[in-house]
Amino acid sequence: MLYASNLLDDLLSDASTKRQHYEENPDDIFELIAEILTNVVAHRLRRNLTVELARRQDDLTRVRGRIDHMRTESHHLLQRGRIACVFDEFTADTQKNRLVRQALDKLSQTPGLKAEWRRLCRTYSEALERVGVGKDVTDPFGSGSPNSSITVGTVRNPEDQRMLAAAKLALYLRIPTEDEGTEYLALDRRHELWKLFENAVAGFYKVTFPEWDVQHGSKIVWQKDASSRGIDSILSNMYPDITIERTDPHTGKRSRMVIDTKFTEITKENQHNQDKLDNEHIFQLYTYLRSREKGACDDISRTSSGMLLYPSAGADVDEWFTTQGHVIRFATVDLSADNKDIRTRLIRLIQSNPGTARTLGTTS
Repeated sequence: MLYASNLLDDLLSDASTKRQHYEENPDDIFELIAEILTNVVAHRLRRNLTVELARRQDDLTRVRGRIDHMRTESHHLLQRGRIACVFDEFTADTQKNRLVRQALDKLSQTPGLKAEWRRLCRTYSEALERVGVGKDVTDPFGSGSPNSSITVGTVRNPEDQRMLAAAKLALYLRIPTEDEGTEYLALDRRHELWKLFENAVAGFYKVTFPEWDVQHGSKIVWQKDASSRGIDSILSNMYPDITIERTDPHTGKRSRMVIDTKFTEITKENQHNQDKLDNEHIFQLYTYLRSREKGACDDISRTSSGMLLYPSAGADVDEWFTTQGHVIRFATVDLSADNKDIRTRLIRLIQSNPGTARTLGTTS
């Protein structure tokens, strides 16, 4: 969830040894979240929190905004020298700032968090209270879901995006399982898990290999030799999950790999009761590779490779074949393994080149 979050800038700037510590000690992950959240809250407090216009009603000694005649008359306010007014004013007591405070309060009560971090979280929660930020937030993300009415990506201020992303992690750092528990995940929300898996893989490669060009959800435009006048208005573009371009440190040669993640089993049973790969997945990846070919002058497009990556629970699959100059690979990553093994698996899949003895560029 950390790799899939909007905190990649913080991870990229963090020391690799520190990142590895949190990967190998997942119980300490709240320490990293607390550090990121308190740092960004401190920065926002120094520069003033983002405020919003809010409707307010109050009994004043002078007219402000619109007069509430009904309340003024029914409460006999004029006899006491007051007038009921309804007006708009800028306030830091917004739903977004409230949920940040809620996240700080939750971290301050997290048993596994060191006392110094719990104390710091309480300090910044009190600081938010002093500038007028309330405490109560009713399910800010909607039904306990990370995808909700408060969407990090719609917030314009980058600092607010980081603050909300860290708050979101602190509030909803929960991994769904099939074991009996206290909460339920509706089947129609499996899409959230698929996006989480895709974003996590993309984030992992961005952080682990910062020297590579890792693109997430980049657009592929059809290369048309000829077309009708209205085709562009009805033709959809293609968006592969992850595209990685890198330079071989031994030869200086550029290469490209397209990764498409699927949140399903790698094989499914056909009409003959045989486990087979999904043809639609293969055709989709094949189209991604062939549609970017630009002729003999562009070697990177003619030799690019593709990988369909699936999550698994104990299964270990890594198969491939070559067609028309392109390697197409089918692999799983066992999410039931420990963090170290998952990391090793993801690195080996991206570094090894099937069919050759050479490994592609590495990072220290």
